[in-house]
Amino acid sequence: MIIALLAASFLVIGFLILFRLLNLMELARDSLNVSRSSLFEISRRDIEDEEKEKNLRCHSLRLLKAIAALMLGSVMAAGLPLVILWGLDIVGLVSLENTLQIASSWPFLLAATVITFLFFWFSIRHQRRHNTETSSFENRYSGSMRLLHNLAFASVPAQLALADLEDKLYLRHTPADASEHPVFITSLPRAGTTLLLELCYATGEFATHSYRYMPFVFTPLLWRRLTKSMQTTTESRERAHGDGMMVNEDSPEAFEEMLWMAHWEKPYGKQRIRPWQNSNNPDFLRFFRNHMRKVVYLHNRQAPIPASRYLSKNNLNIARIDWLLRNLPTAKVVIPFRHPLNHADSLLRQHLRFSSIHEKDAFARHYMAAIGHFDFGANLRPVNFNDWLDQNALPAASDINFWLSYWSSTYRYLLNKPHPNIVFVDYDALCHEPGEALKQLADFLALQQADKLIQQQRRLEVKPSRGDLRKTAAEKLYLDEAFAVYQQLKSRSLNHQAETVSAS
Repeated sequence: MIIALLAASFLVIGFLILFRLLNLMELARDSLNVSRSSLFEISRRDIEDEEKEKNLRCHSLRLLKAIAALMLGSVMAAGLPLVILWGLDIVGLVSLENTLQIASSWPFLLAATVITFLFFWFSIRHQRRHNTETSSFENRYSGSMRLLHNLAFASVPAQLALADLEDKLYLRHTPADASEHPVFITSLPRAGTTLLLELCYATGEFATHSYRYMPFVFTPLLWRRLTKSMQTTTESRERAHGDGMMVNEDSPEAFEEMLWMAHWEKPYGKQRIRPWQNSNNPDFLRFFRNHMRKVVYLHNRQAPIPASRYLSKNNLNIARIDWLLRNLPTAKVVIPFRHPLNHADSLLRQHLRFSSIHEKDAFARHYMAAIGHFDFGANLRPVNFNDWLDQNALPAASDINFWLSYWSSTYRYLLNKPHPNIVFVDYDALCHEPGEALKQLADFLALQQADKLIQQQRRLEVKPSRGDLRKTAAEKLYLDEAFAVYQQLKSRSLNHQAETVSAS
């Protein structure tokens, strides 16, 4: 009896050991990852159908190989201990019949189930802990959450249809003027846009997207209604940029680009983005105005102080300034800028950081492409302002001179957009002397309670420089061009206006 019980235990333990040694857990995870990647490929808009079909065939082949290896490994893990016991039965050391009888009894099956569950539970926890320690991307996304995101990214047409239904159900509860006087914070990444977003949002006068909108950004009200009972708030953690900005589910963030991608195709090339032309898109304008109203409505259902205006932080809005101000004439546009060499250095470091992240984590790359973050890494698609990307011998994106050239082309383009509803903010000067500049910004935005913005000046601090960046490999040609644009920006900036007012 004892020998048969030990033999039955050997079947279970042997299976679990072989399951681990044969890396069957990794094979199962690979199968799931390939399935998620296939869902993402279906939703991609940046490649032709022929390339998409080719990628899906490759994913299908990988999935078949992974499933075949998983099935073969499972048969080996279950069969090898049984073969060993069969051999021992032949020599008379173990009774295979008694062993199988004990193994099929309900007490043993119950115990084996508990042991197997604990084995897989500890294995998964160990893997998650390892991922958290070794990967810099947002491992807050479990396997089920990643699958949900990929399903959402692949179902944009269905979500747009639901958005129309959402309009009919909820817009009658929202004032039509909730889409008036919006504020758009936009610039190249790493210019201080996120902090300006948080400062404006903290005044309580604005509503904006947050992480809770993901992954069904197109239907925020239906998504909230579906998940309201399941919503939790976790501790804030540093975002993937590694820049000290702490976020949780309620933090404002930039997810607006998904709306533009769903309605516009031509500007998004494979390797670059083209500035928006003077083309009309009445369907998108109607959708966008309705979406702004829904964001305000959703905010007011949850916040103790009602907001009346929509707030956006979207870096790619620099490519469509004309379109925004022509179609939303009451909008205000805030464009922060930094010292070109410091800014270019920060852009380069983020590009290298995300290049490494995207190489290690395919979901990170898919996620960022699906939400329209083409700023860095494997997804990099610069905006081709005035065809600057067509220059001969343009440096590679791993060279700081590339980012200096991008900086100059961007802000030179923006300087040629004189409009009373556009303001440039010298972020470095803002951090040095924030009081008067924040007052000027509050006046420009026509805030009802300017003090709520001004009193946040303590959040603006001067960060230490990384040393003399002039000693980097930046070429004089790119530096001279950038500094010339920089001086024009400073003369047009809100901070310069504040200094002029103080002097007078």
